[in-house]
Amino acid sequence: SYRGAATTKVHKEKKISKAGWTPPVKTDSKSVKGGTELTAHEQWCFYSNKLVCKSKGYGIQALKNALPVGGCGFVHFRISAENVGNTGKGIITNANIILQWKGPSAPTMGKVRNNGALQSALTKLQPNKGFIEVLGTKNLSTENVFDRWRPGSGSKVIQD
Repeated sequence: SYRGAATTKVHKEKKISKAGWTPPVKTDSKSVKGGTELTAHEQWCFYSNKLVCKSKGYGIQALKNALPVGGCGFVHFRISAENVGNTGKGIITNANIILQWKGPSAPTMGKVRNNGALQSALTKLQPNKGFIEVLGTKNLSTENVFDRWRPGSGSKVIQD
């Protein structure tokens, strides 16, 4: 026989589960921390690249003040517009649009990480109707967001 070889078989003990036991509930990987449902025109929520809500509010001016000049992130932005895509006069279209924010002083690696997190943001920040890249606050306005988002607009970038 070989050195250290066992001559008897060892059987594992069977675990006895309690009656009525249920496995622990798994957390939903599609949830976003601290987010809010957008209901009003120009309502927004700013998220970091890790999709943690950093700030929220109403109005474009409050959004401009909340965006970090030296950072990146995503803004879930609500817009209500009339006659989008020639749907007709008086027909209001509500859309949640993701603004991919890249601050003018943001480091290059931060912008690369932001690009990598874009698909996660599109998947997890629901509902949304697409994204627009924003590179500065000078030309950031509701009119420009609508103009870049509407059908046939061409450019999907708002820059200074």
